[in-house]
Amino acid sequence: MFSRFDANKLRLWRVHLIWWLLYVLVTMIMNFMMFGKPNLWSISVLTIPLAGSFYLMEWLLRQYRSRKNYALIMVLLTLLYFLGISFLVWLLVYEVLPRAGVVLYDPTVPFHAHWFIGNMYRNFSPILVAAIAYRMFLAYKEQQQGLLAAEQHLNATLKQKLAIEEENKKLRRALLHGQLGSHLKHNVTNMLRQRLANMPEIQQLMEGMLAMQRYAYTHIDPQSEGILLENEVHYIQQLVSLNRTLYPDVPPVDFSIKGILIARLIPPFILSTILENAIKYGDQRDPRHPIRMTLESGPQALKLWATNKVRASSLNPEQHRVVSSGIGLDNIRRQLDLFCPGNYDFEAGREGNFFKVRLVIHYQ
Repeated sequence: MFSRFDANKLRLWRVHLIWWLLYVLVTMIMNFMMFGKPNLWSISVLTIPLAGSFYLMEWLLRQYRSRKNYALIMVLLTLLYFLGISFLVWLLVYEVLPRAGVVLYDPTVPFHAHWFIGNMYRNFSPILVAAIAYRMFLAYKEQQQGLLAAEQHLNATLKQKLAIEEENKKLRRALLHGQLGSHLKHNVTNMLRQRLANMPEIQQLMEGMLAMQRYAYTHIDPQSEGILLENEVHYIQQLVSLNRTLYPDVPPVDFSIKGILIARLIPPFILSTILENAIKYGDQRDPRHPIRMTLESGPQALKLWATNKVRASSLNPEQHRVVSSGIGLDNIRRQLDLFCPGNYDFEAGREGNFFKVRLVIHYQ
């Protein structure tokens, strides 16, 4: 069986053979149109040195391309070959073939060396140009194949790198889940619960923190297709209760649900992040303007509205304000772009002393 290299080489020689057959055919047609009687024998005989010239010129060009300072040697070899092939053609046409009864010239026209050299040059020049064009084509093809091979190697390297990163992520997630259920942590948690049995507020804070940790570890997987809306709402209610325990002297967060929650999948932490931002940057001391969050889940869309008064610095309430980094909101937008591209409306910004958020996820 042929190897891939042998098959490609055989295909290349087949293309070359077809090309030279077409050249002979076109030459015969042109001779017939000009002289009325094409000589297949003479055309075939003269095609052989032309083909030899083409491949020799192509070889010389290949040598010139692969070596430095080869121009002078190439010019000398080309000149020597031109003189040599001219002598062989003269010997063939004017000495060998006439003795065999084949005359390819007009005997009534005297032989002139400069005319003969001129005709040879006119026939040799297209061969040289064709060899240069062919070599340039092969060089371009080799360059493209090299670029393609480099690109394929780069893609394979990137895929391998991504696979390694994904494997590292899986290992880290497995480590986090392992830490969550570790025996040592379980014992520490039980010890704290026993010691805090007479301190219900502190125990409630610890249980809330553990619940937040479990929720985060459970839904940390970036490949997750989403979580149930009911789970996210339950987590928000835990945050509201935890905030109430932390700050008993401020108005509680006004979290309300309109209608019946319809079971839907949403990106994890997308709603709770809005509430956490409001708690972090909002002014919870004003009883007239508590943090408000309203959620409505209907057959066509999930809607959320959130409002909080912006908290000012105690040093200068009018000029120094707590500035948000915007990272949480950017993460929400990126999650929405991945989860439901083009099927959501998200608005968040300052309106006077208040920060308002409006989110609508349209169900398809």
